[in-house]
Amino acid sequence: CAGIVAITGGINLYEGLKEHYMGGFVGFFKANFLIFMTGTIMGKAYEITNGAKSIAKMIINKFGPNMALISIPLACGIISYGGVSVFVASFAVFPIALEVFKQADYPRRYIPAALTFGCSTWAMVAPGAPQIQNVVPATALGTDLMAGAINGFISSGVILVIGCIILMKTVNGAKAKGEGFVAKPMDIF
Repeated sequence: CAGIVAITGGINLYEGLKEHYMGGFVGFFKANFLIFMTGTIMGKAYEITNGAKSIAKMIINKFGPNMALISIPLACGIISYGGVSVFVASFAVFPIALEVFKQADYPRRYIPAALTFGCSTWAMVAPGAPQIQNVVPATALGTDLMAGAINGFISSGVILVIGCIILMKTVNGAKAKGEGFVAKPMDIF
């Protein structure tokens, strides 16, 4: 995208990529390094202390194996709506998702779908979410973060319900075809 912008904007391609794109990328990574690091540490702590295993067992006991899948996007969404960065939420919930998927024998390849659905959809567009995609337009338009609250909450609810149905149908369809959880060498249990 940076290349297209440079070419169509009359900017030297090399300068556009090296100065503008890389400068912005490095600035973003530098500004958010501690967020990425703390999220990674938190996720690793869940693995090492067996906290993820305990949480996963509680989720499966409370919701049952069939509904445990929904707990992952709900946990991610609640954390993201509370203002925690998507990256931190993903790192923090991943070990729990890994354990839930193992306990319920869901195909491991759907963990990114559950995490992304929870972190990047319904909670991120809900009114009042202190995330950048709400703050920047609110600032630019001079509106409150809760602008359009009724429509926004209805839309978030619709996204949550439809997304959960699609996620459950997809994962349970794969499970019905004989797919199950297959651990990768890097998984720690």
